[in-house]
Amino acid sequence: MGPRAALLGVTLFALGGAAALGCGPARPADRTVVEVGPATPAARTLITTRILADEQRAAGVLRAALAGADRRLAAEAALHLRRLGIEHDTDRSRALLVATAADDDPLRAALACRFLIGDPAARKLREPATDDPLVDLFCGLARAAHAPRADRVPASLAVDPTVAADARDRSPGELADRLAELTVLASPYDARALALGLLFLEARAGRWVETTADGRRAPVALRLRAELFALVGLESPPAERAGDVGPCWPSPVGELLALPLATQPVARLRRMVLEGADSLRVDALRALVMTVAAPGAEDFGAAAAALDAAGAAVRVEAARTFLVFSLRAR
Repeated sequence: MGPRAALLGVTLFALGGAAALGCGPARPADRTVVEVGPATPAARTLITTRILADEQRAAGVLRAALAGADRRLAAEAALHLRRLGIEHDTDRSRALLVATAADDDPLRAALACRFLIGDPAARKLREPATDDPLVDLFCGLARAAHAPRADRVPASLAVDPTVAADARDRSPGELADRLAELTVLASPYDARALALGLLFLEARAGRWVETTADGRRAPVALRLRAELFALVGLESPPAERAGDVGPCWPSPVGELLALPLATQPVARLRRMVLEGADSLRVDALRALVMTVAAPGAEDFGAAAAALDAAGAAVRVEAARTFLVFSLRAR
């Protein structure tokens, strides 16, 4: 790891990352200390400087990829830049995301629609190229932001308000555990909306019900949909009438998100990031995001070292990983 070895075993000090990335002024609350060992004031100052410099480098990697000729990688960068709230060429990212929304890869298409929610460009969205319900869901959400509130809702967002005879009761603990599992799987790509969307589709297809505070049994999907709308800043749709909802099924994207590498020890994942082939380094970086909730100096060091990789895909993944870690460390 070269000079970054000096960061190991000391206090990681991340200060004012939002200001460094062009996302607003630094505030005292932006100062976060992650204790990983003894440190002197001089070491803290050194790490502060390096973290801020590497945040700038990571943001620069994403902006360069956005402007590059590789449109698929540029679209990846656009997704990351929007998720992280980093200043960039919004006209370029907008055009790339509109095109990616028609991608036949359901995860990419769904994320493109998700990060177009609230953007005027959502009006340009075409019909998805895949019949994956997750893509339909986020495409519906993106369009809903610019459509009048109608008496009926799109099929992609509809929920049968009745409790079916074959409904399956789910406890609060079961629902919380499943949401936590999906949140971890989705964490390399989105903070929460992706996980909520996947859980909504599972609950709707499975006819899950829960007991409300007033003792009624109600479809879980109704509550999850309201949470999803609130999360992305939209007004909840009107209630459906029985019979408005067609056949429903869960999205396979939830299963596709699982990474076998995420079961590996964190120390081994770091070595893979530093020493593996490009495809392995990309997966190892994603696995680190899934498994490291409180990043320390070694995690930052591995991601920062990969910012200098020869492969552009590794650099983009490393940039996303470093900046997600930076947010978690605050």
